Amino acid sequence: MPIVRNFIRHSSPQGLEEYFTSKNITVLGVDWSLDQTTVAGNVIQLIDHLPPEDQARLRVDAERINHMADEIGQAALLSVATNAVQLSLMSSALERSRWVYLHEPDKFRHAEDIRYADQYRHGRNWSGYQLSPSLLLHTDSVSLDNFKEKMKSLFGLGDKVKIELFDRTLPDDDGNDVDVVQVMIYQEGLPDAYLEFEGEEDIVSRIRRPVSEHAISYSPDTGTIEIVAAKRERREMIAKAFTE
Repeated sequence: MPIVRNFIRHSSPQGLEEYFTSKNITVLGVDWSLDQTTVAGNVIQLIDHLPPEDQARLRVDAERINHMADEIGQAALLSVATNAVQLSLMSSALERSRWVYLHEPDKFRHAEDIRYADQYRHGRNWSGYQLSPSLLLHTDSVSLDNFKEKMKSLFGLGDKVKIELFDRTLPDDDGNDVDVVQVMIYQEGLPDAYLEFEGEEDIVSRIRRPVSEHAISYSPDTGTIEIVAAKRERREMIAKAFTE
């Protein structure tokens, strides 16, 4: 598990102790007061002997924490953290990512959503649209329910749709921060089958419904709408439904 080893080698002893304690993953015999290299080496020797469910948990957590330790992820974390100044004083990007992941999980997920939108901004999965400035964004329950119903009917996917909104800033073409509302759309996808072991030798087929993800950024001051979605025709439909 290279990504797990990377996470361990670049985390402080105190950060590792906090992580394993908060996740109830037992690593016996580690003296967290020793230097970082010694602690990391001792933990790495133990992780291959963890129960499979703990190994899986560690791998998923390490992937998410490492993913937010690059430049785009760090900017996203600092934009949503409760105390960005305190966060910026931490010793490394990985420490900042781990801290938000453990202490502010909802904000960490918002930062992941911001990273998703910013990573594809102006790329092949992005389209921009222009409205008249100062149009009011209606966020009452009736308007949100109407928007959810439109999302359900547009793409022929599942009936489960979740809409999340939060405020953030976004740099314009001149590098100035613009206040925007980011809207995340999560929609249940079509059923898909996969195989997994049941017991020691039996192989069974399971059905899952993966979730598709779309992002909208809207600036009331400029009237700019930006849509991130995999297909252009889908972006156009989302923009029309959002505008309505």
